[in-house]
Amino acid sequence: MMATEKKNCRTIMVANARGGVGKTFLSIHLAYMLSELGKRVLLVDTDPQGTVGLWLNQNSPVTLYHLVMGECSLSQCLVRYRDKFDLILAKDYIKEAELRMVGMVGREVVVRNKFEEFEVHDQYDFVIFDTSPSLSLLNQNVYMASEEVIIPVNMEPLAIVGASSIIESMLMVRKHLRHHISLLGIAPTFVNSQTNVARQVLQLLTSSYDRVLPPLRASVKVKEASGSLMTINEYDSRNKIIDDLKTLVGKVIAGGGV
Repeated sequence: MMATEKKNCRTIMVANARGGVGKTFLSIHLAYMLSELGKRVLLVDTDPQGTVGLWLNQNSPVTLYHLVMGECSLSQCLVRYRDKFDLILAKDYIKEAELRMVGMVGREVVVRNKFEEFEVHDQYDFVIFDTSPSLSLLNQNVYMASEEVIIPVNMEPLAIVGASSIIESMLMVRKHLRHHISLLGIAPTFVNSQTNVARQVLQLLTSSYDRVLPPLRASVKVKEASGSLMTINEYDSRNKIIDDLKTLVGKVIAGGGV
C-alpha cells in the first residue's frame, strides 16, 4: 500500500491509564456519529473485558485474537452494527495473544502489520481503537497502529494523572520506537458544571493542555442507554449530550493534533 493512500484514513486511539473515564462511551459514539456523517468507520475493541460488544449487544466467535494470530481474514472477524459501522470485538482470551506475541519478531507492530496486510486503511475513513487502562503489549501495538490519540478525562483529579501517563507513553513511542503519534485532544467527560470539582478539573485541564476538546456533560441517560444495549442516539435522540458529541466530532474531523 502506498503511503499516500494511508493518509485518507484516520487512525485514532482512545486511551487513559485509568478506568471508568468514558473510553468505551466515547469510542462507540465517535464511531456512531462519524458514520451518521457518511464516514466509513471501523471500531476495534482491544480491551479483554470486551465492553464494546457488551454495550452494543454484539457477539462473534471470531475476534481480534483470531485476526492477530493469523487465524482468520479481516472479513471473517467483522461485525456490522445496525448498518452504521464495523466492529472487531475482543474477549478475555485476547490476553493469550499477548503471551504469544512476546516471542514474535516485531512484537510491537503485529496489529499494524495485520491491518496493512488486509488493506484496512483503504476500506475506512476512520479506525477507532477502544483500549484497556493497562500498559500492555497489546496497547503498545495500538500506539504503533494509531496516528492520533484522544484522552477522555472524567471529573476526577486522578483521571488527569492517567492522562499524563498516556502522554508520557506517546513521547516514549515517538522517541524509542520512532513512530509519530499526536495528541488529538483531551476530552472532558461526564461534566456537571454545577459542581466545584468539575470546575476545578476543567480549569486544571485547560491550564495544563493546549488541546482540550469540548466537554461532554453528565447524563443519567448514558447509563440507561448502556443498560438498554444501545447508543444514546438510539435511546434518547433528543438528549442534550448529543449536541455535545456533535461539537466534539466536528473538532475531531477538523483534526490538528500536536
